[in-house]
Amino acid sequence: MRGISRPLARLLLCAATAWLGCTPDPNGPGPTAELFWDALRTGDYAAAQALTDKASLTALRDLAAAHPFDAIELGEPLDNESLAQVPTRVQRHAGAGADFSFHTHLTHGDDGWRIDLRQTRRDLTRELLASSFEGVQEALRESGAEFIEEFEERALEASEALRETLEELEKSLSEPDELETRDP
Repeated sequence: MRGISRPLARLLLCAATAWLGCTPDPNGPGPTAELFWDALRTGDYAAAQALTDKASLTALRDLAAAHPFDAIELGEPLDNESLAQVPTRVQRHAGAGADFSFHTHLTHGDDGWRIDLRQTRRDLTRELLASSFEGVQEALRESGAEFIEEFEERALEASEALRETLEELEKSLSEPDELETRDP
């Protein structure tokens, strides 16, 4: 009985290599981002700090306080050897405003993937501002529509009052003058 044929052995080796290449890296940008946001959400600032590029505990506490959230959904990381972006969707606490999306930025160094807090905060802030401006624009559209409706209503009232006044004026001008109707 012979062993595995060479073509079959090559095929199995290629399949095993492909399978290993598709296995997500447990220390990759996605898992690192997930660990970071979980630590931040639970208040474990030391663990969150260990996953950053030298962020201060104060900066992490400030971030958590400014942007309270219930859950984070992470998308597929976009990465190369040294940089990564992980699409991130935040589900905020009730009453804290609308949910929003941004990118968690990471850098890769000798010690693995680390959150680039400066870039992540910049992206988060930009998306929050854009979301806020959208809310302001919507409020202006709504109040603008109410203003236009009220303006049209008052303009109709003023038009009606002006029409009545003009009719009275026309009537008074068409009536004979008292001086003309007296006999001398």
